[in-house]
Amino acid sequence: MTELHSNTQPGRRWYREPAALAFAFLLALLTTLSFLALQTLDILEQKYFNKVEIQSSKLRLVEEMIRFLKQRQILIREIALKKDAFERDDAIQTHSAVALRYIRARNRFMALPLSVNERETIDRVVDLNKAGYETQLDIIDKLVNDLPNQAHAVLSQILVPLNKVMHNELIGMRGQLEASARTAENNAREVMLSSRQNILYLYVLALLISLAVAYFAFRLQRRQQQQLAWQATHDSLTGLINRFEFDRMLTIALEQAADENTQHALLVMDLDQFKLINDTAGHIAGDELLRQLAVRFQETLGKGPLLTRLGGDEFGILIYECELETAKYIANQVLRVVRDFRFQWLDRSFDIAGSIGIVLVTKKSENAQAIMSAVDLACYAAKETGRNRYHIYAESDKHLVQRRSEMDWATRLREALDSDRVILYKQDICLCETGEIPHHEILVRIVDKDQKIIGPDQFIPSAERFDLIQLLDLRVFELLFEYLNEGPGSNSVYAINLSGKSVGSKYLLDRIVELLEHSDIDPSKLCFEITETAAIANLTAARRFMLVLSDMGCRFALDDFGTGLSSFGYLKQLPVNYLKIDQRFIRNIKDDQADYAVVRAINDTAHALGMETIAEGVESESILDVLKELRIDYAQGFAISKPSPLIPTHPHSSAVSA
Repeated sequence: MTELHSNTQPGRRWYREPAALAFAFLLALLTTLSFLALQTLDILEQKYFNKVEIQSSKLRLVEEMIRFLKQRQILIREIALKKDAFERDDAIQTHSAVALRYIRARNRFMALPLSVNERETIDRVVDLNKAGYETQLDIIDKLVNDLPNQAHAVLSQILVPLNKVMHNELIGMRGQLEASARTAENNAREVMLSSRQNILYLYVLALLISLAVAYFAFRLQRRQQQQLAWQATHDSLTGLINRFEFDRMLTIALEQAADENTQHALLVMDLDQFKLINDTAGHIAGDELLRQLAVRFQETLGKGPLLTRLGGDEFGILIYECELETAKYIANQVLRVVRDFRFQWLDRSFDIAGSIGIVLVTKKSENAQAIMSAVDLACYAAKETGRNRYHIYAESDKHLVQRRSEMDWATRLREALDSDRVILYKQDICLCETGEIPHHEILVRIVDKDQKIIGPDQFIPSAERFDLIQLLDLRVFELLFEYLNEGPGSNSVYAINLSGKSVGSKYLLDRIVELLEHSDIDPSKLCFEITETAAIANLTAARRFMLVLSDMGCRFALDDFGTGLSSFGYLKQLPVNYLKIDQRFIRNIKDDQADYAVVRAINDTAHALGMETIAEGVESESILDVLKELRIDYAQGFAISKPSPLIPTHPHSSAVSA
């Protein structure tokens, strides 16, 4: 019954993937190593090429010096043998040119980097060359002076031995240079081979490192994907599957029920005292409670049913291929876990309760949304019938049908609040004696998506049941405030109805005070209507609310007076300006003496307490005449005016009433 959950994340950047980062690292590492290797090889090649080139240059220059030295020896012999003076001069010039070439080769050799032995050898050769040069000059001088015998004696006895020594020195140096050149070439080959091997080792090492990085990156990515997949389908607080995954599994179960004609059961449990624990012990305590309950539920249910946390304090249980009796048995088991569980937090102990809704998933079931709506209704019904019990959904259950209607209206009201489709109507309130209309009661309507105007009887009960009434009351006040800020140009008093929950709301009171303090609106134009029942239910909160706004200049009317548990005793405690006499006493006042007497008593008492009276439900002139006779101050009803849009030009004012 399970399917793999897709964890595809559109828009995920490639560079956030560990594997991609690993490959990027591998590419960068290999590129860097390739660059460094090529650069290193180039440096080594250049270094050893220079070394070999220097040795080759030395060897070439030494060979040139040897060759020039031999030429000098031959030329000096020829000079000694020449008889003709002109021929001798030509030979001397040739000898000088060869000597110059020798000196140039020697100087180039000496300019190169030399070893110690090479430097010592060339120094000796230089010294010998100086001595030989002087000897050559002596020989030439003797020849010029026709002393051939003496010249031949100097040549054979001095110059030839000197040249022989110089020749031997240069020959020895050539041998050393040849050996050095061979050594340099061998070293270069060995270093290049070693460098290539080292580079290969580095490549292998880099590859191994990159593979290791890639391996761990893939493992990390897989672990992250598994974690993301788990997080996408599980509740982080309890470890149970989450609402998204549960809805998916419910859809699969629904399809299976339709295809295979099987039946499943869906249970939804809502904790009844969870908000109390959150408010008194804190949200950390509430989270711990949910974790502990999740563990106990798993232990009780085993591996068969699918358990989820739907959100907040709601748990869902999907039981595959389940009959109703089995579902009821499991519901009782879960309720027993809740009843027997006593939550300990610090030095406090809490008892908790739960309510369970049950709905069967069959081939007749519409869709997952309808099933969840049905089970929510059943859960609410369980709460209302005593809590710590379960309720089974049935299409024929009138209570659930009513609750479904209320939930639908609550949804429509929420949509109207969110999309600015709340509009204000007014109904005139006139002075009984003169017919003048100094007051208007503000009424609320909503416009549905079909542009139909919906009256308050349709959505007010849902607003009160599903805690939307305070939002609605605040929206009505804000809309009226905007209207008054635009300056309607009258001194009329506008009456706004407030629910009992709104009267006890500190936020609403603070918001009204804030708006009044930051505007130029005369607070005496505002009258807040509070029902007698709401005032009595929370007299302390009502009195505080009324005193704060009364001190600012606002007025108050007690609505539906005469229907509460008491009538006059608490009036002295409240800053009430008007008593609105409930219409049940007004409709038959001209024919019913009891109603007449009650209205007269209320009117007399109100006047005695300094209050004015407003009669509701005045639907005929004859009733208005009776009210004048009783000296009722104001009248309201269809005989005076019907409700009409507060702003006739409002975009929704032309909508059709439903």
